[in-house]
Amino acid sequence: MSIDIKILQSNCCGPQAPIKERIEQAAAIAGVDVAIEQPADLQEIMKFGTMTFPSIVVNGTVYPYSDYQDLNELVRLLKTEIGEQL
Repeated sequence: MSIDIKILQSNCCGPQAPIKERIEQAAAIAGVDVAIEQPADLQEIMKFGTMTFPSIVVNGTVYPYSDYQDLNELVRLLKTEIGEQL
């Protein structure tokens, strides 16, 4: 099962932020496949209804990235998403 992830960022925390690499690292630890997108179009980003940046969208659910900056929390989120008991 692949987890669909979108990274929502404003100009102040652009692509130089290591969020994608952090998600890839967490996915490797969790043993899950992820498909990561980083939409750049502001209208597309605003469709998710968040004003908190950066945020991550995991299979359609928006999470403030600040809640998942800790690698262990990010791994836990991914494992929960695939239904693995923690």
